[in-house]
Amino acid sequence: MALIYLLRHAESVANENGVLAGQDFSVNLSKKGQRQAQLLVTEINKLEIKKSSQVFSSPLPRCLQTINPFLDEKFNSRPATILPEFIEMNYGDWQGEKLKKLARKKEWRTIQTKPAQFRFPNGESFTQAFKRVKNGLEFLANFNSDSIIVTHGDIIKMAVAHALAIELNKFQKIHVSPASLTVLRYEKNDFQVVSVNRRLSESDNRLVRYSRIKSLLGGSSA
Repeated sequence: MALIYLLRHAESVANENGVLAGQDFSVNLSKKGQRQAQLLVTEINKLEIKKSSQVFSSPLPRCLQTINPFLDEKFNSRPATILPEFIEMNYGDWQGEKLKKLARKKEWRTIQTKPAQFRFPNGESFTQAFKRVKNGLEFLANFNSDSIIVTHGDIIKMAVAHALAIELNKFQKIHVSPASLTVLRYEKNDFQVVSVNRRLSESDNRLVRYSRIKSLLGGSSA
């Protein structure tokens, strides 16, 4: 049996500004996100992650910046292993655009209700991303020890959908907030969902009302 801890990166400047960051390597954590990353050190330590566990990350800086404070304390600054299967979606021409603007596009309803039929202009389709996420999960399942992977909202939602055997068109019903933890168990050649969207850190220790969470690409804000 192995546990797979899926950690969504802390708030980025793109989250803060309502921008679809995608695979933009220039996007860093916001000041709030930096505070969340520090708070996550204590929270992740509560999981009793062993030093034999594997720590993986999307190659994007906002993910590495989220996990580095924990690695500095727990693993003597050992870097996370990059796992490209868990990089954010390639949103093509939509990357860098404001989410409010994108939500007015006619394609938006297809993305929310029938994503399996949509491919971003000059970018990736949801079907392509779903396939690589499944491949990434199968890779993680081969480890005998637990593993952490720092990744992105849509990617975690797809991982949960795969674990639950939910069709891709339903994956938008799952919500994943920044700096939240989702846990899968791999046992007897099958995935099980242990928990979803456990928010480990909130700015200034204030809880955000669940009614305020918006259903957008990637979660509350991509």
